[in-house]
Amino acid sequence: MNTAPFSILLVDDEPAVVRHLKSLILHCCEQYEVAEVASNGLDALAYVRSHPVDLVITDIKMPVMGGVQLAHALHEKDPQLPVIIVSGYQEFEYVRQVLDTGVIEYLIKPVNITQLRRLFDTLSFQLERRRRERTLQTLMAAINGILPQDTGMRYHLAVHRYADIPSRFTAHEKRDAPVCEREFYILPGRDGHEKIYLAQESTVPRSAFTTQVSNMTEPRKSKASVLLTSVHSVSLGNLRDTTGQLTKALDRLMSPESHLQLFSDQIPPPAEETHDSERSHHFASLLFMSFRREVQESPSHPLIEQWKERKSPMITIESELRHAFLTFFERHSRVLSDGDIEWYLDQIMAEASTWEGLEGSLTRVLEHLIHHEEQDREEPDIPVLFSEICSWIDHQYRHEMSLSEVAGMFRVSNSYLSKLFRRHLDTSFTEYLTLRRIEAAKQIISEHPELPFKDVCVQVGYPDPYYFSRVFKNVEGIPPKEFANRIMEQDTSDQKDKT
Repeated sequence: MNTAPFSILLVDDEPAVVRHLKSLILHCCEQYEVAEVASNGLDALAYVRSHPVDLVITDIKMPVMGGVQLAHALHEKDPQLPVIIVSGYQEFEYVRQVLDTGVIEYLIKPVNITQLRRLFDTLSFQLERRRRERTLQTLMAAINGILPQDTGMRYHLAVHRYADIPSRFTAHEKRDAPVCEREFYILPGRDGHEKIYLAQESTVPRSAFTTQVSNMTEPRKSKASVLLTSVHSVSLGNLRDTTGQLTKALDRLMSPESHLQLFSDQIPPPAEETHDSERSHHFASLLFMSFRREVQESPSHPLIEQWKERKSPMITIESELRHAFLTFFERHSRVLSDGDIEWYLDQIMAEASTWEGLEGSLTRVLEHLIHHEEQDREEPDIPVLFSEICSWIDHQYRHEMSLSEVAGMFRVSNSYLSKLFRRHLDTSFTEYLTLRRIEAAKQIISEHPELPFKDVCVQVGYPDPYYFSRVFKNVEGIPPKEFANRIMEQDTSDQKDKT
């Protein structure tokens, strides 16, 4: 609990009244102190805008701005700020005007010390709760990079995470609301598995903070966890940066079934991450080729054993799996896309708090991939976009077109369009267009073998008859004239058979 006295703003234009009230407050309760005195409502508003106070005690009748106007203005600025009105008269009309503006009491001058002490005793719990809520809001703002006015207050800081590293793909799950438990402020981390613990340095000794936070985050036996505590207290100004440093370290330290409690000066430096292409190919073989053999052991078991032996953190496991998936993607592009990789990794790492859970989720994902690969070999899955492109070409083949023009029309790159043809039809754009045109030409010739070839080639997108003839022969093995002669010979033969 914050032991600083509750701050009071006194608003009255009569010096004698101010002196009397200050004396009463001084002798009434040590929990309260007069932070400032204003002689009218306008000056009081100016002070409150730049100096947060816990309580306002104001007269009703004052120059420039009276107590009723002040109460309304304060309520608009901060509806939770309690206001006490004092007056020399029982002016019930004024009371009625401020009933819904945060005014909690109406005292008649001269104020009775017993009455004031009783009021303050009753009010202390409400003010303490409001102060905590205000501190929570200030801390949340500082964590999010919105720097409030620096109060000079410093805080002990700890960050705790359990189960896994944050998802890189799916949206973060709903986080818990910030709460205050006695002297401790508990803020939500990046997702529901992470919390930030703070306590004011002036209120809680460091040893008590570390002990209490350790008790509050007692490891769950079935979940991995890391608790990092900052060695030095932090101000509001550097709270965001220090928290960011601790959360980055958390991700580097999270390992299946491990439970760590470290101070920030004990955190090992980050290891330089290097990509070993040979190791990636080895992982890809372990992950996917094992399904092609008759083995009793889980295909992912050897890989799990390697990670166990190396005591690999989750972020390293995730990285190595990503490289292995990318290697597999290069070999089996029809099974796995770039977007799929991150989604599958997310499914695997969600169970990485234990080695058994990691092995189980990895095995399920691999079985799913192998199932899709087998389906792909039997019945290729043609993307909707590529189907639309082929359909468009089938209807527009008569017109002049190029790869870049078609790619531009469907808003894809030339290289991506080329990959689609290679991936799904094992051909090129030019070969596909040529075959489509020649098939159309064969259809026309079959129905009208007497039609001049210069008319046929124009209908299928070839303005040059000689070029058309050469392409036709390359595809069919015979020139179009011979193809037409065979059609006519077949027709003649069919007519003879009928007669």
